[in-house]
Amino acid sequence: MPGNTIKINKRADLEWYVGDSKMDDLIEWLDKNGEKCEVCESKVCESKVCESKVIDFEDAVEAKSKHQLLDMWMAELVFPGKVEDFIEDIAGHGTGDGEVYFKVCFYTDEHVYSIVAIDKEGDEGYLGCQVSTRKARPGENWMRGNDLPDGPFNKKTWNSIITGIVRYELTKLSIYKKPDTIPEDIA
Repeated sequence: MPGNTIKINKRADLEWYVGDSKMDDLIEWLDKNGEKCEVCESKVCESKVCESKVIDFEDAVEAKSKHQLLDMWMAELVFPGKVEDFIEDIAGHGTGDGEVYFKVCFYTDEHVYSIVAIDKEGDEGYLGCQVSTRKARPGENWMRGNDLPDGPFNKKTWNSIITGIVRYELTKLSIYKKPDTIPEDIA
C-alpha cells in the first residue's frame, strides 16, 4: 500500500509509516495541533524547557519535498482549476551541493509575481517573492518592482507572501461615492 514515512522533530524514535488514505487526516490533525506545546498545551509557548517538545508541522510532512509542498499550496489558490493553467513553472535545478532551486510565476493584468524556493539538504530552505510591472510607465524604459515577504520555507512564510500579494493588488476606492439615497424621479 502506498504511503509516507513521517518523522516528528527529525527524531528516529518518532518515525511512522502513514498510508495515503490516512495522510489527509494526519495533516488536518497537525493543522489543529501541530504547533501546540506538549508540555504546557499552549500554542504560543516560549519556554526553553518546552521548546524542544513542540511538534513542527513541516517536519511531520517530511516525506513531501519542498517542491511538492509548494505545489500543494499553489493548488489551494487555483481550486478547482489546474495549477498549470494559472501558474508557470519557470525553473528547477540542482546546484550540486545538495541545493535545489525552483521558481514559479503568475500574472495579473498589471503585475508578474515570481516566487523562488530553495531546498537545501539539512536546512529549512528559503521561500521569497518579487513583483514587477508588466509594462513600463510612460518615459521609463524599465519595469518597476518590489520585494515581497520572504523567509524560511514554511507555511507561515507562504501565507505572508499571499497576504503581501493581496495587499499589493488592492486598489483604493474611488473618491466619488454612491449617493445614500436614489432620487425619486429615477426610482
